Amino acid sequence: MTKREIIIITSFLISITWIIVIFFTIKFSSQTKISDNYIINPESSINDSYLFDKELNQKFCGSSKCKFLFPYSISEQETKAQKHINQYAQMAQKLDRILVLTNVGKSTIKSCLKYPFNYYYSIESLQKNFPELKLMTQEQFHGWIKSRNKKPSSQQIIIQENRNREFHDFVQDQSNMILKERDLCLNEFDFDNIKHYNLTIGGRYWRDVQSLKDLSNFIVDNLKPFDDIEILLMKQNFYYPLFPNYIPDIKYSSHIIKKAITISQQLQPYIAAQWRMETGNPLNMPKCAEKLVSHLEDLKKIYNIKNVYFATDYPLNYSLRQSFTFHEIKKYHGKAIDILRENIDFFSWLNFTPTDQFGNEMFINEFALSGIPGILDKIVCSRAKIFLVAPPECRRKMSSYTSMINSERKALMEDKVEGIENISLEW
Repeated sequence: MTKREIIIITSFLISITWIIVIFFTIKFSSQTKISDNYIINPESSINDSYLFDKELNQKFCGSSKCKFLFPYSISEQETKAQKHINQYAQMAQKLDRILVLTNVGKSTIKSCLKYPFNYYYSIESLQKNFPELKLMTQEQFHGWIKSRNKKPSSQQIIIQENRNREFHDFVQDQSNMILKERDLCLNEFDFDNIKHYNLTIGGRYWRDVQSLKDLSNFIVDNLKPFDDIEILLMKQNFYYPLFPNYIPDIKYSSHIIKKAITISQQLQPYIAAQWRMETGNPLNMPKCAEKLVSHLEDLKKIYNIKNVYFATDYPLNYSLRQSFTFHEIKKYHGKAIDILRENIDFFSWLNFTPTDQFGNEMFINEFALSGIPGILDKIVCSRAKIFLVAPPECRRKMSSYTSMINSERKALMEDKVEGIENISLEW
């Protein structure tokens, strides 16, 4: 054998060895990723369209078949919307399905929105609440669908209330197809032959633990037969919990908490006043504003406080929406804000530089549309020395938003956090 032939054979053997090493490295790496509840690394690329569907499923889901629960449309604003995610997480766990973490924006959770789930929420916090539940971001889920050779099977389930009757039912409903599929973002997701079902909840199902147990059993019993369906598309038209278990609220993303605490530290000590005008009687608004001014002046003297932070659903910058449900803004609302501006030199989220999750400065209109201001307000109010809420004549009812602030303030006081004097006080 010549020297040249020996060199060629040696090079060939070295090349084969490297190919084998790389193959087993990749194989081992993919297996270790499957063991995590994060199905795949969000940073990894999704360029595996050449894989057969079973192999693709194995990579994404850790088994030859993927089963997802995708809550693609939640109709309520952020505070209640995140509570519904906890309900869907329990549902996904009981049905042994992967929960798709729907996109967020405009203070709600819907698949057609711009921002990923972790723009608002800590995925680690949700995972801590449900350590056995597998999670997948909407982007990853979208990548799985696009990579498939065959369109995945899917069923749409609309969970809705009918309090005028005492029984629950579950029926197929193929009427109003265009309306039913409006929030599905079909330009992004290519679903195959969707069948539509209505799961209607009767009566005051939230009234006691036994009613919730009966309801949760009804839901699971009716959805279990769809075990061979790969995707359950869930739309929320209910307002109270579906399961009796208490689940802690999902914590917000660290970039929001960090920004809110920075604002709080710059203002300390301060009084925070939160006023949801949308549900109050417009005619009462100016008088309510005068009452708030008087109360703030008294508290500033008693506690020797200069700074006031004002959180509201009224658009303090007229071109920017503060609430995405407050459409009937009357002259009385504007008059109330004018009274506050003339008498109180207050701060709001508009006084601070808007930034994204990476700390980069954002255009203020984009920041407003992101829905982050409402979350910032909530955390800043939670950290105030004194927290004021509107009295009954200035609002219709206590909102879940205000209740969440009260709960956080109570927890901080129990943890002996300094500088918090009350849970809440009506002005």
